[in-house]
Amino acid sequence: MADTSPRGDFDAMARNMAIEGWHFHRATDGPFDRFQVMGERGCGTNVVRKSITKALRIARTEALGWKHGFPMMVGIPPTFLTICAVRAPKPWASSLYQRPWHAPAGVQQRSFADFLRSPWQAEIDNMNHFEQVHPQLAPLGQELQWDRHPVTGHRFANIFEMRNAKHSGLLSFVNRGASVAYVALDRFNADPQGFLDALAAAFDLAGTERGYRPITRRMGNLWSATVPRPDISATWAPEDIAFMNDQLEPRIESLFGFAPA
Repeated sequence: MADTSPRGDFDAMARNMAIEGWHFHRATDGPFDRFQVMGERGCGTNVVRKSITKALRIARTEALGWKHGFPMMVGIPPTFLTICAVRAPKPWASSLYQRPWHAPAGVQQRSFADFLRSPWQAEIDNMNHFEQVHPQLAPLGQELQWDRHPVTGHRFANIFEMRNAKHSGLLSFVNRGASVAYVALDRFNADPQGFLDALAAAFDLAGTERGYRPITRRMGNLWSATVPRPDISATWAPEDIAFMNDQLEPRIESLFGFAPA
């Protein structure tokens, strides 16, 4: 079986993510004129993107593909900067349960324990959320293939298996010769100005005249259920935490600065 483990200077990444909450890998000279934020649902992709757009002189694009999916771009120019937003697994899973974007009715109606343990399924429920899709494909209402395994085509056995695979995809930007920044949502929320200053210094980005201002409007919160739902308080039982820890890839979690719950 092929070795799919991440390569590169990941020891430095693990240290930086644990201490600072972000890590920068500059592989090209730039100058950087475009960026895209990648990351799973509930990981702060919207607030990170908006903060960068407002504070720094670099244009936002969605040219890499669906931001919550796998890297599937045809190429990465040397002037392109990829930002990868991640979040600790426990609050991420709770957020996904409370707002399961693109999940069909059957997934929305699961109890929290079943939600964690069941195969993940999503569908194309709103074409406005998938601007990269050519309209001639007409996939509205079809299963969202970008939430299946990109090689085997299988549904993921649970959300943690999907998380492992998508995080492997985010780590692959280092192996692809791309310039990339990784940031953990909780650390960004604690010091957004610090992250933006560090990002600007690492990639030689100029600030805008407006500069950084806090994002006061909560983002990514417009999801609404299409069917009656059970209690969505996402209360964690000890057996749920044990299941999550058993499903996660410890090496990947540690690279992003996350310890077992």
